[in-house]
Amino acid sequence: SHGHSHGHSHGHSHGSGGCKHDHEKVNEMNYGSSLYMFIDKKNCKCLNESEKDSGKKVFKAYDDRLDTEIYVESDIDGELLFTVYFTAEVQLRSIQLTMNDEDSAPSKLMLWNDPADKIDFDNHEDHKCSQEIELAFDNECRLHWKTAQHKFNDLTVLKMLFQREDYDEDDDDTEVRICYIGLKGNYKGPKSRRAVHTIYEAASNPNDHELSAKANQMNNSSIGK
Repeated sequence: SHGHSHGHSHGHSHGSGGCKHDHEKVNEMNYGSSLYMFIDKKNCKCLNESEKDSGKKVFKAYDDRLDTEIYVESDIDGELLFTVYFTAEVQLRSIQLTMNDEDSAPSKLMLWNDPADKIDFDNHEDHKCSQEIELAFDNECRLHWKTAQHKFNDLTVLKMLFQREDYDEDDDDTEVRICYIGLKGNYKGPKSRRAVHTIYEAASNPNDHELSAKANQMNNSSIGK
């Protein structure tokens, strides 16, 4: 019986080790791998942030996703409009968020694939969004919000409008606060020449070459969460 229990516990722990690895693989198959390295963080913009340049800081490394010290909060109306620029063409497959508390959690997210970079607060209602997502409260970054990936296939500029639908302008506590935005998907390739906001020719930018080599490396190993 000693041999039996020993064999059993050994087999069990080995099995769960394998399971974790498989779990990450399944995650990657379903939701994509991190696009963090392709976000042009210094140029990302956030409209209606209460503190200048706080919006771009919530595009953090995955390991910092639960850090609530760094966050962005809306100034008025419980709305934040992000412009996310990518250094390559990517496919967006899922989004992860860390919210702060129920009072400041956004309830709706609208997404636009906006290569011409034209959508802002003044005109967003004139442009049908690529996708609208009803959000649930998540302060542990557990949920993956899946995108309609065919609408975000050759993505270079993403607009994200977060809203709190039960916003009450008389209540100071209802401004939206977000601590982390994680984007997942696939690297598609260097930016093509049709990308309107690209100033340089893709071919003449040595970094593109490095990025694609780096991305292939990333895709071949399953390190990227």
